[in-house]
Amino acid sequence: MGLSLIQQGKSEAGIKAIVQECWHHPQFITSPLWRNQQLQGLYPAVTTELAKLYQTTKQDLNLAVLNWWLGTPNALKELRSVKQPVTDFLADTIEDKREKLQTIIDRPQTPKEMLISAWYNPSKREELLRQAWINSTEELEATKIQPIVNALTTRMNSSTNFDQFLRSPLPLFTTLSLKQYNQRRGFGIMSRHVDGADPHDLFMIEQNAIFAQFWQDLFPPPH
Repeated sequence: MGLSLIQQGKSEAGIKAIVQECWHHPQFITSPLWRNQQLQGLYPAVTTELAKLYQTTKQDLNLAVLNWWLGTPNALKELRSVKQPVTDFLADTIEDKREKLQTIIDRPQTPKEMLISAWYNPSKREELLRQAWINSTEELEATKIQPIVNALTTRMNSSTNFDQFLRSPLPLFTTLSLKQYNQRRGFGIMSRHVDGADPHDLFMIEQNAIFAQFWQDLFPPPH
């Protein structure tokens, strides 16, 4: 709807609609879709308005993660001020607090921990990334797994630090882009369609696989 409004010359209403989409799906700020020429120019306005919305509604975690994603100065300090395990964990990995991460590096248990361990263990990197992806998605078909593992490995190998690995923009049409259609919960009730599945949007969303599969808890729906 946001793009439709903008195409009609209603820029303010269009940006507001896109901000609402980001509010309901916070992870959308990491989507490769923002590399699309049509959306790229809207990103600064959308993220500025989203930050204001997070501030006025006191969504401290969402605001801290947004500021980190945008590369705002003092973002790590802001992440730590939230005092949530996920933001502390993110800050520890970015700041290379190896002494705090050593157990995870040596004996990773979760997909996210396997991702961290892969960063610190180049000789085991590909296998750790494979296990992380399998455990996260329960996908077992090798022909589907290997392209993702290759893309993750290449990205990690070419990154100078973990922050760069996470935040470097994904290009359009990358293997690390997961395509999906969002569901609209409650829409069926409003339209008196109460006995079926929630309807899906017509607009296809591209998710950043790194966050969709390993860092989902950085992007909780605002409360």
